[in-house]
Amino acid sequence: MHHMVIAAISSSSGKTAVTMGILSALKERGFSVQPFKVGPDYIDPSFQKTASGKVSHNLDLFMMGKEGIYDVYKKASAYSDISVVEGVMGLYDGSGIKSMEGSTASVAKLLSIPVILVLDAKAMSKTAAAVVLGIKEFDLDVNLRGVILNRVSSARHYELIESSIMEKTGVPCLGYLPEDPVMEFQSRHLGLQLDPLYQGGISEKITNMGRFIEKHLNLSALLDLTVRASDPKQAEPLVEEKKEMKDLLRLGIAEDEAFSFYYEDNLEQLRQKGVQLIPFSPLRDKRLPEHLDGLYFGGGFPELHLQKLEENSSLREEIHRKLALGMPAFAECGGYMYLTQGIRDKEGTLHNMVGFFEGSCEMTDTLQRFGYTSIRIGPYEMKGHEFHHSQWVGPKETEQEFLCAKHFGSRDETYRTGQKKNNCYGSYVHIHLRSSGGIVQSMLDHLRKWRSQNENQNRL
Repeated sequence: MHHMVIAAISSSSGKTAVTMGILSALKERGFSVQPFKVGPDYIDPSFQKTASGKVSHNLDLFMMGKEGIYDVYKKASAYSDISVVEGVMGLYDGSGIKSMEGSTASVAKLLSIPVILVLDAKAMSKTAAAVVLGIKEFDLDVNLRGVILNRVSSARHYELIESSIMEKTGVPCLGYLPEDPVMEFQSRHLGLQLDPLYQGGISEKITNMGRFIEKHLNLSALLDLTVRASDPKQAEPLVEEKKEMKDLLRLGIAEDEAFSFYYEDNLEQLRQKGVQLIPFSPLRDKRLPEHLDGLYFGGGFPELHLQKLEENSSLREEIHRKLALGMPAFAECGGYMYLTQGIRDKEGTLHNMVGFFEGSCEMTDTLQRFGYTSIRIGPYEMKGHEFHHSQWVGPKETEQEFLCAKHFGSRDETYRTGQKKNNCYGSYVHIHLRSSGGIVQSMLDHLRKWRSQNENQNRL
């Protein structure tokens, strides 16, 4: 098998576009390619899925722990020819000033995966060799195997850089990418815009990116450099609970352009425990799917679809009615915003939402919270991540259910966020289910209790 980490010296180096192009090119060659993403990002994995045809998995050391990363990587890569891991930020950028924990380099070492460095060489020549030498010497345990030069102006420019890198470092260059619109994507906040995934032509664009990569890079050399003789530490496979379809718990999950931020490993853990995920669209569906035992509202960009969400009043009213009766529900970030009284856009207009939780959310020009946190809900403490350009507005005594402790920020911080009402839990935090041993079982208990109550009522 082939295993590789696509890394860079910083964000905005072209790492994501190069990764998508490599995934597409290798798929076009007939390989089965499994993508991964270091860190808590949701957006890049969505594009990786389109490029590779396979669901991408996050590898996040803070939220998943070493054993979680071993388990997810081993399981997901087992049935593919090639595993491609896209890094996060710069190669050595970790969770704190004195630590590289959680960095791309730490994950590469943990899983013994060769690293391919994407270097933006637009404004340099021989200095590129100094950069690569520094990357190589900074941590000799990182297996730096090759360099891809991005935004190179000409063949002569490439030859100058390539010869210098080879002379000073011995690390081979795998080709160069000239600047070209085919490799460009617009970004929003810290990631790519999701809009193209729901518009026509995205598959064609990613295919063209793959062909561009095929034309300019030596993919055969890339594969030769990324054969790994030994597998990472063995992890115990998850044991599926065999259940009849009638015994599966039915969890409605909001999935459309407005709500799409879910960790695949979270969904997989629920499936393993006998939960059937039933998708529905708050944008288009007028009714919830039948016979649901609970609801899950993930994050996303509801603020980009406020009018359509507001206009779909029949679904909003049904959700409110179900939650008021006690149906279990869990809502994160954009999903939490959707369950409040409303969302106020940047022009000051308030758009009505489900109205189950007190208060409303208003969009802001600045980032309100960003980074890892741990959140305590009842007896459970879970690790998660926050990233939002909005804030909750309402009576202060309401939004104080869940205690959060900020990690890896510029200062230690403890704050309260989110609301609990009936059996519905909501906050701005995206949690990872691996971080708390009891939370999955608690969710299952809530779902089963609701099913039991409704079955008893139907018999009366």
